[in-house]
Amino acid sequence: MLIYIIALRKVSIDLKDYERGEIYGQAKSIFTAMDHVKRLNNKSSWDAFGYIQRSETLKKGEVYLDHLEQHLQEEFDKKATQLMLQVLTLNETGQGKDALISQQLQEMKLSYEQLAERYEGRALEFRAQQVRIKGDLAEAKARQKAIKEELEKAADEFCYSFPAVRGIQAGEAFYACQIPYSILARLFIRDDDESLPVELRAQRDLLPKHADGISDYILANPSDYILPAITASVSEAMTFEPLDESGSLGMLKIPMNATNLINDGQHRRVGIEYAISKDPSLANETIAVTIYFDQGLERSQQRFSDINSNQRKPSTALSAAYDHRGPYNVWIKKLLASMPSVRSKIDYERSSVGPKSLKLWSLISFKKFITQFTGIHERNVPDEEFLDEVQALICRFFSEASQHIPQWAAMIEGRVAASEVRRDLVVGHGVFLEALGLFGHETVWDEFLTAPKNSSGKTDLDKMDWEMIKHLSKIAPRKDSLMWEGRCIVHGKLQKTSDGVKSTAAQLLKMCKAPVPPHLIALDQRVLATTSGSMAAA
Repeated sequence: MLIYIIALRKVSIDLKDYERGEIYGQAKSIFTAMDHVKRLNNKSSWDAFGYIQRSETLKKGEVYLDHLEQHLQEEFDKKATQLMLQVLTLNETGQGKDALISQQLQEMKLSYEQLAERYEGRALEFRAQQVRIKGDLAEAKARQKAIKEELEKAADEFCYSFPAVRGIQAGEAFYACQIPYSILARLFIRDDDESLPVELRAQRDLLPKHADGISDYILANPSDYILPAITASVSEAMTFEPLDESGSLGMLKIPMNATNLINDGQHRRVGIEYAISKDPSLANETIAVTIYFDQGLERSQQRFSDINSNQRKPSTALSAAYDHRGPYNVWIKKLLASMPSVRSKIDYERSSVGPKSLKLWSLISFKKFITQFTGIHERNVPDEEFLDEVQALICRFFSEASQHIPQWAAMIEGRVAASEVRRDLVVGHGVFLEALGLFGHETVWDEFLTAPKNSSGKTDLDKMDWEMIKHLSKIAPRKDSLMWEGRCIVHGKLQKTSDGVKSTAAQLLKMCKAPVPPHLIALDQRVLATTSGSMAAA
């Protein structure tokens, strides 16, 4: 099935009009379609876009009212069927809210009689189907339990045996083993039964998306991946047979009827299981597993808490700086390398710049600037040839900004201390940088995409109109300027919010007499009204 994003009503987005039923574009998956629809609807005052799945090919820009009406009818039928199920539950058990049902019926312009006539059959069939599914699952679970009990009984006298290193922590023995992927899933069970409340489990809920991500990472990097050790508990007494005089190296024997529970690393274990199902050649690879004797649920829960509370996750900025595999992060570092003066002002280690730092912006803020300017992010990295052209554009944009934005060149070149910039100037903060990205998108980006090409087939930056940027010389760079009040400065203090960034961008566009998108105009008015109201109340 093909997935398309479609306009649910006539709407104007990013200065372009879309007719009701017009195809906005195609998405690769439902996930990307949902993400794109959400971002589009955020630019409108109502839900203006949705997505449909069709087997036939639909053309971008064409209007398909029949497909739209079919989609709206399908969504209406789903909603009405669910509402009919609520009515049935209320009638049979008394559980439910009659007032809420009445409100929904009114919104859908249906009476109780019409709802029952059209959708009672569907609701009953849906409920019967759910009952059948639950019955099948219960039957399968009972069979699995019986098979497990038989296997446990048959395997009572057998055990798993692994080379291991024995160690001592807190006066208790533990063992470090290398477990082949092929038996990892069979040896260690998952503690993710959703029917158990959290206080009766020793692990967090399993997130299939996280496990899928680990699997994809292994499969995409078969000769260059790394997985940290797993920590596990074994419910039965284990036997360790030393093989050397120190008594630390030997064979660890685990009874096959033991319950072996993962305390830390269940997503790695499931990710490995997914990976070898797709690539059986991975079956003989191994992962380090640290094994403790299971002393009950309370001790297992404490072990999970101890492991995770003492871990410190690296900052997003540092993870991006050390990422040599992701195309987006690799390009960002290449881009900054081409602008040494800007690069020297980027904090690669922290997600926000400290008050005493010699840097101006965090790597995170710079990446947001790039995304605001170009729309490029981790999930939509274009080809290398286009990225090279975008890199040249960004370098030229910073050069133009340096010539016209007051104090910009001084702070980039270090003639004004970074601490003074943070104290006195708006233009040296991440909120201004990101707003400048939005400004560049509205004034430069579209022209860049349509500008003439030079003899090398690349965009001729000299033939682009850079006049708008010259108007940035009108900026009053200090924090106490009234042009920032209520936008990124509230009650005299700098605040960085999503709305503050957009409102600041709207101010830059208005000041330069550039077209301001309707959604930015509306947001700017709302932000100013909100902040002026709060100031009046204060």
